[in-house]
Amino acid sequence: MFPSQSHVHADLKHVRNAIEVIQAAELDEAWLHRCMVGKVANYNSRSGLQEAIIREGVFDITIRFLGGLLVLVEFQSEEVMNWYLEQKSWLAQWFSELSKWKPGLQLTDRLVSLSINGVPLHCWTVANFNRIGERFGCVISIDCNTSTKKILDRGRILVSTKFREPISKELLLEVME
Repeated sequence: MFPSQSHVHADLKHVRNAIEVIQAAELDEAWLHRCMVGKVANYNSRSGLQEAIIREGVFDITIRFLGGLLVLVEFQSEEVMNWYLEQKSWLAQWFSELSKWKPGLQLTDRLVSLSINGVPLHCWTVANFNRIGERFGCVISIDCNTSTKKILDRGRILVSTKFREPISKELLLEVME
């Protein structure tokens, strides 16, 4: 037995819980001045957003997903971006919120698919799955097999959450009689 090993082990355990700070190198934000950050109005249109914009005849916009319901909307130039900013009603068909990118923007949301076990059959309702999901963030959708009761071993819901750590929690579902 080597006493120094236990000491190192104890130190590593302590360090494991600390947040490591890394200094950022050069910043590359020039291209971001021709970008906007948008919140997608409808999650279901998220995956086809770039194609929908192209179908409108617009080829000078690039969409990149940021997490949660946020996307980065990149334009060919700041002038083009400002022109589109004036066309708010056209952009509103895809975005519930849209603003110019600003330094310091914090990306806090992520999409998480929650698998929910142990829900009693008489409590298997969309309203109850919404209540459970709201404990962790904004419910985006409830899986079709869950809402139609096709699969009853677990429910699945999609949530936009600010939780960074893995979500594994036991909740007590109180049944009102």
